Amino acid sequence: MKTEYPIIVGVKDIDDLDHLNNSRSIVYLQHARTNWYENLGLPVEEMMNRNVGTVVVKLEVNYFKEARLNERLTVHTSPLRIGNKSFVLKQVISNEEGKIITESTVTLVTVDLITRKSILVVEEIVSKFENY
Repeated sequence: MKTEYPIIVGVKDIDDLDHLNNSRSIVYLQHARTNWYENLGLPVEEMMNRNVGTVVVKLEVNYFKEARLNERLTVHTSPLRIGNKSFVLKQVISNEEGKIITESTVTLVTVDLITRKSILVVEEIVSKFENY
């Protein structure tokens, strides 16, 4: 399942070089992942009720082009790989012209929020990787 999450670059996202700060790009990626879970039918509240969470264990980010104030961006999030207790998402931030600003892969581990131990990836997520 691929999702698209729109973002407009705000004043708080700009650094001293007058472009999108790299750390704010990571925040954009996080917001888009939250949106991906919501589209699965697994909003944060549902995951918390089930004592299930996901933890980022690896994040790779490549920066290709700058983004400026008020630029409209889209974060595309899609499944890449899945294991028993972890999965990998690909995320691409593009501008209105379709040019890639940032490309990322993020590895997440599913955890039991009570025991704080890794657990099998929940079925709602597993089912979205079947065609990948």
